[in-house]
Amino acid sequence: MPSKTDYKVRFADDEPKGHSSPHFKYPAHTVSASASPVGTRVFAPSVSPVSLPPDVGHIRSSPPFSVNDDPRRVLQMLPPGSRMATATEPGLFVLTVTCKYLPNISIRVTPSSPKPGASITIGDLVVGINDFLQQRVDDRYYNSLPPESRFCADRSKLIREQQGDPVRYLKLVDFLGLKVKFMGLKPTAQHGVWALELAQ
Repeated sequence: MPSKTDYKVRFADDEPKGHSSPHFKYPAHTVSASASPVGTRVFAPSVSPVSLPPDVGHIRSSPPFSVNDDPRRVLQMLPPGSRMATATEPGLFVLTVTCKYLPNISIRVTPSSPKPGASITIGDLVVGINDFLQQRVDDRYYNSLPPESRFCADRSKLIREQQGDPVRYLKLVDFLGLKVKFMGLKPTAQHGVWALELAQ
């Protein structure tokens, strides 16, 4: 059986004195990775004195930002030093994000730093998710989705164009419709895979 590893999600009370991130404020608890009956590792917070179920080890964003915004503009709103702060403790080298509105697609976030042993930072997370969702959608993927998803994407694209967006092709973010507000990441039963939580 693999040894237990404790992951602590970086949050407000973990920030160095004088630094406070308005975007990634998580409850200060320890997230434990342990072996599940099927051999995958499930993340669950360890909060004393109450034992919580495995699906509550969230990474929260406060206040939420739009995944349709230019990530560089989002990063400018962060306090100095927050952009380069590690997103988790201990640091992760790869983080995979899935979204229920984008079936069969996953976002792979890795450190932007070329230094050996570098971890994913808050900036990496913001840029990685936002940049990925701006990608062009090919016809094959578009046609593989149900009619309601295609209708939602077509409508989102039309609204973008009416609002003056010069980009005329369909983007992945268009499939999210109005749900473009990043609320956080939720761990899944699959080790290293987090679900993107969105709201209107």
